[in-house]
Amino acid sequence: MERRHYNPYGLRNDVKRLAGAACFVELALGARSWSSRAIEDWLRHGAISKDAETPTNMVRPLLQGRLPSTATAKKIASEHFACRLLRWRDHPLWTALQPTDEIIHQSLLDYTETLGFDVASLLLGKRTFEHVDTMLEEDIALGAVDILTAMTVASVFYSPPGNNTACYGTWRLFPATVGGTPHLFIRWRELLELFNERIWTYGEARARQDAFGLGRMRVEIHRCADEARSEGVRIPPDKLTLFPSPVRRRASRKH
Repeated sequence: MERRHYNPYGLRNDVKRLAGAACFVELALGARSWSSRAIEDWLRHGAISKDAETPTNMVRPLLQGRLPSTATAKKIASEHFACRLLRWRDHPLWTALQPTDEIIHQSLLDYTETLGFDVASLLLGKRTFEHVDTMLEEDIALGAVDILTAMTVASVFYSPPGNNTACYGTWRLFPATVGGTPHLFIRWRELLELFNERIWTYGEARARQDAFGLGRMRVEIHRCADEARSEGVRIPPDKLTLFPSPVRRRASRKH
């Protein structure tokens, strides 16, 4: 990856780390290894050898939020067709998790329409919380991450009563989607914190989360991750989710 910092949407550092980690997972799934050294070997040679070269810090910085440029992502895609780095680098979920300008705002709304997801009736308040439960079960085939993103966009950019039901929808989807999606599970702690602070701020979602508690949500995420692993989904190992954020330098003490 280039050493210059690629950040076309002005993502904040905490959200950039989500996007970068998702890109790391995309490469790891292609290489079928969670080792940075093995992933780099696979990128260079198309296979992992026993005598892998010394890592050059090409992949690991992704975990700290250093995003690949478009040129790099396209080059990797041309050599490794299954790698969709641009999808995960530019996923609308990241921009939905922070304040955005009007251009990005509109692009997010357009994105929800392309899903064919019934956001309109949701936002007009024609859906009760029970209707949301049924709708999620019916439309889950669209892709859990896309539905979670559409619900997040609706909860951020619309006013009650629509965003109340949308917020509830994100709360309902969260553990199964994050626990069952490798690209999200790798940063499940940060995602849980962001949703708890920015999305589940009022209404039914806040009430349910207060009653449910972060502790129980953590347990449910891990239960869903274990279930996904048992079904053959390559969920990142727990130790990889603990990869530390960049160390903050302490101010020097004056004597």
